[in-house]
Amino acid sequence: MNYPLGVTPIDEYQSLYRKFRPQRFEEVLGQSHVTRALRNAVASSKVAHAYLFSGPRGTGKTSTARILAKALNCTSPVQGEPCDNCESCVFIREGRSYDVEELDAASNSGVDAIRALISTVATASYGKWKIYIIDEVHMLSQAASNALLKTLEEPPPHVVFVLATTSPTKVLQTIRSRTQHFEFHLLDNEVADQLLMSISSRGELNVDPAILSWSKKKGKGSARDTLSFLDQALALGEIPRDDEQEELLGLTFDVVSGNTERAISSIERLAEAGMEPLDIANAIVLLCREAFLERLGVVGVDSQLAVKMSNEASVPSLSSLTKVMESLGKTSLSMKDGIDPLAVLEVAVLSLGETTNSTSVKESPNTSEAIAQMRRRLEELEEEVSTLSKVIRALSSSDARNATDTTWAAPKSPSRSDSIAGLRRAIGIKQRDNTAPSQETGVNRTEIEPVLAMSSENSVVPEVPSVSEVLPNEVSTTLPSKEKLTVDWGNFIVESLTPKLRSRFQTVRFVDVDGLVIRAVFPSEVYLTRASEVKADVQRAIALFYKMASAKIELRLDIDRPESGIDLTQESPPDASEMYDAFRGGTVIDAVDPIVTNVLEVFPNTQVKEYPNEDSR
Repeated sequence: MNYPLGVTPIDEYQSLYRKFRPQRFEEVLGQSHVTRALRNAVASSKVAHAYLFSGPRGTGKTSTARILAKALNCTSPVQGEPCDNCESCVFIREGRSYDVEELDAASNSGVDAIRALISTVATASYGKWKIYIIDEVHMLSQAASNALLKTLEEPPPHVVFVLATTSPTKVLQTIRSRTQHFEFHLLDNEVADQLLMSISSRGELNVDPAILSWSKKKGKGSARDTLSFLDQALALGEIPRDDEQEELLGLTFDVVSGNTERAISSIERLAEAGMEPLDIANAIVLLCREAFLERLGVVGVDSQLAVKMSNEASVPSLSSLTKVMESLGKTSLSMKDGIDPLAVLEVAVLSLGETTNSTSVKESPNTSEAIAQMRRRLEELEEEVSTLSKVIRALSSSDARNATDTTWAAPKSPSRSDSIAGLRRAIGIKQRDNTAPSQETGVNRTEIEPVLAMSSENSVVPEVPSVSEVLPNEVSTTLPSKEKLTVDWGNFIVESLTPKLRSRFQTVRFVDVDGLVIRAVFPSEVYLTRASEVKADVQRAIALFYKMASAKIELRLDIDRPESGIDLTQESPPDASEMYDAFRGGTVIDAVDPIVTNVLEVFPNTQVKEYPNEDSR
């Protein structure tokens, strides 16, 4: 309401943001980059015909536009500053000046309002300048914006347009290009403290510092919002209790922690209290953002959520915060067009609970115990791998090339998985790339290659030392059960034997294990005789595999099974030298079967194809 000059009813109460609205450029806090440019323009008479002020709410856009109007029409300005005492300054301050025309585009967005405004541009004014202030200019319709264009570009010499908006990107580019654009910023903590202390001292208010701190925090950099919250606290006499904010804080913590049951209950309570689902989602995202920034150490960020999380036993990780912000940010877009926005929000919260339940920064006692068990198991595996490495290095020592015993000569290129792969599987280590060094042992394939293949025709391996010689402190005393021996024989032990040993023991069947004695049977006298010749070598292989000082095999004829109807004695199997030469020539596979040998002798050009087993696939 307007009153005569100097007359104000004593019982009228004004809000703090109205009572302490800045009246001079120097009173506008936090926008020195704008006020300095405008003050210099007024002092040097280089005022532009149109300005665009953009920035968040409560940062002084409209107040600065009115100060500019006062400075242009002031009768006694001082270096671009209005005196704020002359009749023109007083009239503009009280809103009674005919030199200032204000239009709220949010409520007058049509083309008729702009046409009515433009019709007064050519009329004379009382002062030297006529200033048009259009607030929320981005709300103008397309037709209204187009109607403003021509006058905005070439107004009369005494007219200045000041356009204010919170969304400059929504203003037509053709309008923005015709103005000088100044951006207003939110107040930082230091400037906000300066504002509150100035208001408190000028108004002679006895304000509790806790109320000032609460007002600054709630204002979030907006001068008008900060003073509005201070007004509210002063009216109440204490800091108001915000139950809704407390509910939102608990809801956000439950969402980040993955407690979906409590989160859904909180959403239902907030919705019943009248809060829109979209506002709930936006509030959660905002609280997560503040906690994220504080966890990163950004100066000036005070997050209640971060404080609450630090007081809990399980602190959500930064990745949990980012997942919530990303998910609910996308959900907010779909909620606007959803049939039931509340259901969309609840589904998003439920889906987040499935991915955030296991994220925690602080370890629980159960987690620590599990990690300790894993470390102990890893140490045991490392010891076993170290043992295997010692055995392999013993087999591949430099003395191997000077020995004469050909019993342990390995094939040049095994057709199936090599023995080291089998031993790896036996101790629970995954198969790795042959060329890559093992992370557990540091041994790669090139280090054990002498064991797996011999490059020369005369390459031989000496008699393998017993395990008690290599590892005297780690020798086993008993053999495993018959069932385990059978499995290990087929999967691992037989892989390390030479073709000669494999061919002579290919029909073996283990029937019993008694301490250090293995009882094995063969289906015919021929196989039994040939196997007996190399029994000692197979015993050493089994002892080495099970880390035993020795192992004994008792061989006998399988009386429970009749011999095959095929007479294999008519053609005796090839001797060791023939098998070795054939093997080096690549005409037979590593497991030399007598039947296959006979077929090859009758049909010399026959090619033997081996079908890979599961280990070599």
